Amino acid sequence: MVPELSLATPDGGMRGLADGGQGVVLVHFFATWCEPCRGELRQLDALAKRMSARPLLILSVDVDEPLARIRRFFASNPVRFPILLDADRASMKAWDVETFPTTFVLGPNSCPLWRVSGELDWLSPESVARLENTLADAEHSQTASIPQPCRTSGETR
Repeated sequence: MVPELSLATPDGGMRGLADGGQGVVLVHFFATWCEPCRGELRQLDALAKRMSARPLLILSVDVDEPLARIRRFFASNPVRFPILLDADRASMKAWDVETFPTTFVLGPNSCPLWRVSGELDWLSPESVARLENTLADAEHSQTASIPQPCRTSGETR
């Protein structure tokens, strides 16, 4: 299992892992000043659009930046998924994030499946295929009558 994740959003709401239900949750730690993060945010937005009918929730966690900067950035660079605010770096520390961007792919019941430390081309055929396989496994486990144990396929970087 992974640490709890429930954080404020720029509009004052709360979002977190519980919003993913039994689907796949992609947790992306980033900062707006991080150039590779900016590219990944665009790719993740395209991925969210492409997979909008699938049980995939993307949660992007901004780490330790002023709210005004975050709002300005996303006013110019809107995305289809929630932005969460890790204002005190507590979530970053709990999830053992040392590099931006770092992304975790979680299966049903928040089972950690894979982790990416550093930049990844989320729209490459290999990345899309791996995510498609992860989604298919999650969809299959939802229809199975026996709960599936957590399986991890390791770190990509």
